[in-house]
Amino acid sequence: IEPADVLGRFRFDFLNQVLKGNRSAAGHLEDLQAHRPFRDFVYELKGGRPDCRWVLTSGFPRFDGDGKFAGYRGMGRNVTALASAFEGMEPPVGSEPVRHLADLERTMDAMHMGVVLLDARLDTLIVNKAYRDLSRIPDGAVTVGAPFSLLMELNRRNGIYGDIDEKQWQRYLATRVEEIRAGTVAPREFAHADGRTMMFSVTALSGGKRLLTYYEVTEVKRRDAEIENANAKIAETFANLRTMVDQMPIGVLVLDADMRAEVINRAFYDFWQIDARRAETGCSFRELMDASRDIDPYGSDDATWQRHVAEREAEIRAGIAGSRQFPRNDGRTLISSMAPLAGGKRFISYVDVTDMKDR
Repeated sequence: IEPADVLGRFRFDFLNQVLKGNRSAAGHLEDLQAHRPFRDFVYELKGGRPDCRWVLTSGFPRFDGDGKFAGYRGMGRNVTALASAFEGMEPPVGSEPVRHLADLERTMDAMHMGVVLLDARLDTLIVNKAYRDLSRIPDGAVTVGAPFSLLMELNRRNGIYGDIDEKQWQRYLATRVEEIRAGTVAPREFAHADGRTMMFSVTALSGGKRLLTYYEVTEVKRRDAEIENANAKIAETFANLRTMVDQMPIGVLVLDADMRAEVINRAFYDFWQIDARRAETGCSFRELMDASRDIDPYGSDDATWQRHVAEREAEIRAGIAGSRQFPRNDGRTLISSMAPLAGGKRFISYVDVTDMKDR
């Protein structure tokens, strides 16, 4: 429509019919005559093109400095694709499908998740603000009824898919369209060429419609990578410390708050002549002592042994720091020192002082 054919003319000169379920033309006329604001009035444009036949319009009255009505200021949208979905439907009394649809659009625009609603032909019904922001598509670049392939073309121009030749692009485009047409797609990651990562999914709706959702997880991926790197460094540091502890000539035992072994070094096993397969990390302190009973002078008598183990467990649980001697059956002597650690843990060390005593 040429601007000259519209300016200065009455709105109803161009109105063919209103959409079923939308407020009547008479009600809209009452709003205009009363100079009231109106919102989401949908009507069919006389002489409109097939792809621009239905218009949604909203307006607010304007008044001059003397309070005199000066006309309306508002906006209109081409909603032909949306309105066509309601043609031929008999809505229940009092229903307002277009108003509800407008509410749905505003709700989706308030979401942080990118949302694209497609009809059965995979033409756009709704492209929310979050999607446009994620894809860096300017407002107005995609109108209702545009094919989904246009969104992908815009994304391609914005460099989302990186360098891709025409043959590769057509193959990729066909694959994506076919995937969406096939139905539900479980959430999966989609990496942009600029380094951003999106979580993408497709939900099949009634009437062949498709709901596409996009959620940026770049920051989550970055934090996950940082945590993974930090854990790798911690694991490397722990492995290095374990190697160092195993090379020490001092027997080392670290118990957790439940008196289970967290660290046992090579020297500890050697001092108490324990087969490491019998008492591995995670075993109880009592199991360690039972594994060393043959070399312990208290191990010959059951009653004496049980009393000795109970006393040793009690003093370790008490967390009293100090040192004491432990003789072995073969005549060698060990000095054990115990120190409490955070979280109820205990650090116990053993040193063979036999040679020092013999000097």
